[in-house]
Amino acid sequence: YRMKNRPHVFFIAAMGPGEIGQGMAFARYALARGNLVYFSVPGKHYFPLINLRSNKFKKVLIKNSVDLKDKIKKYRPDALILCNSKIFSWDNKFFHSPPRPLPPTVSIDSNWLFHPKSPYKSNPWIHRYCLNFPKPIFKLGLKKYGGHYVIPNQILKKIKVVGLVPSYRPLPQKQKKKN
Repeated sequence: YRMKNRPHVFFIAAMGPGEIGQGMAFARYALARGNLVYFSVPGKHYFPLINLRSNKFKKVLIKNSVDLKDKIKKYRPDALILCNSKIFSWDNKFFHSPPRPLPPTVSIDSNWLFHPKSPYKSNPWIHRYCLNFPKPIFKLGLKKYGGHYVIPNQILKKIKVVGLVPSYRPLPQKQKKKN
């Protein structure tokens, strides 16, 4: 979606290769619609994984949660996309003190976040969790259906199971038929 007379600004924060793949899928989608994208990672060694050619796409290095919050404040995005909400969840500076001002925040996550033995916590200030796997898998993972996950109601209300987020480029029809 777009605001009148200006593109949206998205700030994507990712931790590692898997999350970068998810973020790249979202970045391509946002860029194709004329939006601006800032893509942050916690190390320069990840920069080769986030190679998009667009003057509306900027790579951002983040060192820790304080740096991430400073960058969010600097770029003032219309939306914050956390590719894996555990990003700095072990750091109470991020978990208990969200970025200010807090833009609408989406986390692309998976079920392990809600496992009772997980050392990570879901950030309570996230507006929406988009879980990255099929709905039947999500349902089977819930404790009430025989799984291990017990998700508090206040978090469950924020969850949207979106299915798998492809981070690759689809094969052209000719290539599919050829194989």
